Amino acid sequence: TDYQTCGTRIYTIFGSLYYEHVQDKIEYTPQIKKEIEDWLSKHPRRQPLPFQIEARDNCIIILAESFESWVLEKSVEGKEITPKLNRMLKEENVLYAPYVQTQVKGSRSIDGQLLLHTGLLPINYGAYSARFPHHTYYSIDKAFKEKYEGGGTCCMTVDKKVVWNVAIVAQDFGYDKLLDKPYFVLDEKTGPRHRLGDVSFLRQCGEKLATEELFPTGGHTLVQCVTYSGHSPFIIPEESKRISFSDKLPERLRNYMVVANYTDYAIGQFITFLRSQKKFENTMIVITGDHEGFGLTRKPLYEHALGKDIISPERFTPLIVLNSPVHLRYEKVMGQVDLYPTLLDLLGADDYPWRGLGESILSSGKKAFAISPQMEIIGDTVGVSTAEIQHAKDAWRVSDLIISCDYFAHGRTGDKK
Repeated sequence: TDYQTCGTRIYTIFGSLYYEHVQDKIEYTPQIKKEIEDWLSKHPRRQPLPFQIEARDNCIIILAESFESWVLEKSVEGKEITPKLNRMLKEENVLYAPYVQTQVKGSRSIDGQLLLHTGLLPINYGAYSARFPHHTYYSIDKAFKEKYEGGGTCCMTVDKKVVWNVAIVAQDFGYDKLLDKPYFVLDEKTGPRHRLGDVSFLRQCGEKLATEELFPTGGHTLVQCVTYSGHSPFIIPEESKRISFSDKLPERLRNYMVVANYTDYAIGQFITFLRSQKKFENTMIVITGDHEGFGLTRKPLYEHALGKDIISPERFTPLIVLNSPVHLRYEKVMGQVDLYPTLLDLLGADDYPWRGLGESILSSGKKAFAISPQMEIIGDTVGVSTAEIQHAKDAWRVSDLIISCDYFAHGRTGDKK
């Protein structure tokens, strides 16, 4: 396949120098091998679940751009921000975890996909997808296809495949199909780069999933849909807005809530369509955000006289699983790195050899804290030893080594079953 392997335009002088700079794979030495495997040997082993998982045949993941938890189950000026999702949270067979500490670094969205799909933390600097293309990864997608012979995986995105080098990520993670910008009709422009709006994007995703080619009836399919409208600076066309707030609130906060309401509507429409089609009956739907939305602008917003009662000071995204085999409201802090082992459990792929650097929230021994990219301890550490905290912090360096030295290419899985 003639995919470009670097997001930078390498035919420019700067691009050529950059490309040379980022190709700095670390040599895999006995010392590095020992450091990684020492850490893995101390990681909690998976305990058998106290209940039987009745895994669904299919899984659809909605990875929502910059989607934060605090908008859920919240009304501002008497207006419900996310009425569609709020209603879904009250259904049976729902797993909801509102306090997922986002752990992306500078590569933002593509880091979010790394965390979700591989259970690895972002590298120290740069984008793993550009610095280390074609490295070996264990992933949710490969685990799904290993569990279901003949199963298929697909990723749909409004961006071009060169953005964040996602074409190579698709190969590395084991997607069978990557449907990027040219596969969609740009009939609703939104965001700073005039990408396809969430309502149209998810509607078109539904139309594609309705085909037997992409989502065969009676088969096993895992699909990821990556939305865009929540991209900073949170500007959508006037005709797309479905809610408004007074000028008493900071403009950036108002804009974010308007976009969150729009994305909520888009997801609601998508799920209504899926539920109208019989072939999606045994499908688990996972909704989460790729990362937090505000960066350095968060503090002034929650210090604002009115903003302090609205926005969360913490960088949480939600995990919502509809038609989940486990009904659970998990009110403790978890990390994005914990999403991967949690999904392995929910997919019934618990015997997959790589469990990631986090822990499933279905594990009885799961500790209620996470380490942010700034090495902050977020959550409840009562009863947590200093050794356990240090182990969680060390995971960042271990992950950087695993990726940069292509650890899995050396035949090691770090099996922690």
